[in-house]
Amino acid sequence: MQLIINKNDFAGIRNISVNASDDIVNEHIRNAQISKFVDYIGQELLTRIVNNLTAPEIVNILDEKDYTYKGKNYTSSGLKTVLVNLSYARYVLNGSDNDTPYGFVKKDSQYSQPTEYKILVGKSEEAENIAFADFRTVHDYLIRHSDIYPEYIGNCNVEREVNEMKFIKISR
Repeated sequence: MQLIINKNDFAGIRNISVNASDDIVNEHIRNAQISKFVDYIGQELLTRIVNNLTAPEIVNILDEKDYTYKGKNYTSSGLKTVLVNLSYARYVLNGSDNDTPYGFVKKDSQYSQPTEYKILVGKSEEAENIAFADFRTVHDYLIRHSDIYPEYIGNCNVEREVNEMKFIKISR
């Protein structure tokens, strides 16, 4: 499957090691794209996006976008931001064997020491929560423009509680 984003798309959203190989980063992007991301948007819309990455209506949902709906101004964070955060969540947990010769490290002095696993889990969960928060803005855009994105309606399966708000999208 063609990847929607690449390592360069992390810039300005998430910091990853410049030493991280493209192959490793792409592995985490692909895994996020075919697991969590597809649950957010549904297989039909994912296929449409992958097959039409440069189409204007696809660029509108991939990139951050300001728009007006019923006289009010809104911002959609864009699906690239969502996918970067989902990919980063996987990268943090699974990239330690590849990021440096000694794994993810925190610098205390001239020497490094591995970051505790529970800290990595926290960073991963934080990235997933941010991805979901960003996705809510894209979800609103997709619903408000369902005539352009009919594949989205009823084709994804997401359930998550954020700030006591339950968000459910039920599959057909």
